[in-house]
Amino acid sequence: MVKKYALRWTQIASDDLKFIFDYIYDADSKRQALYVISEIKKQAQSVLIFPELYPQEPKTEDRNIRFTVKWRYKIIFKIDKNTVYIVRIFHTSQNPDNLILTP
Repeated sequence: MVKKYALRWTQIASDDLKFIFDYIYDADSKRQALYVISEIKKQAQSVLIFPELYPQEPKTEDRNIRFTVKWRYKIIFKIDKNTVYIVRIFHTSQNPDNLILTP
């Protein structure tokens, strides 16, 4: 039987999405911004099936913090009992040393 997980977004991850939307909206178009956000959300939803199979985030020793990638966006999440928390959305062109992982 497959374990079922709920998906929750932290405030900082929601803020990351808003920043991404605003950036793409200003640089390209509203349509493109909506498309990118939709695809990131789909990718985040996909981790609910066997989240333990995704790689561990190398910036932490916490084995429950893992990641997936959509295009150049790293979606960092934490597995906690029956819930998967989206912790951060991080563009891979940014300096990873500036990444703060506070679930």
